[in-house]
Parts: sequence; structure tokens; C-alpha cells
Amino acid sequence: MSLEALLRFYIGQGLRQDLTNIFANRVLEVTAKVLAEHIESEEEN
Repeated sequence: MSLEALLRFYIGQGLRQDLTNIFANRVLEVTAKVLAEHIESEEEN
């Protein structure tokens, strides 16, 4: 495997991991927001 191919693989792998982490964090943030809104609406009733 050439150095260029190895670098492309390494960088691509890092980008995929970064995107996975960003997506997971976004899912957690949205879930927390929805739960907070749900809890607030139950307290109002």
C-alpha cells in the first residue's frame, strides 16, 4: 500500500469516527430536549 493510500485511509477513518461522534451527540441532545419538554408539559397539567 502506498503512503498516499495509507494516508487517505487513515484520514477517512478519522472523519468517519468524527461524524459518528457528532451524530451520537446530536441524538443525545435532541433526546434530552424532548424529554425536558415532555416533563415540563406534565408538570403544567
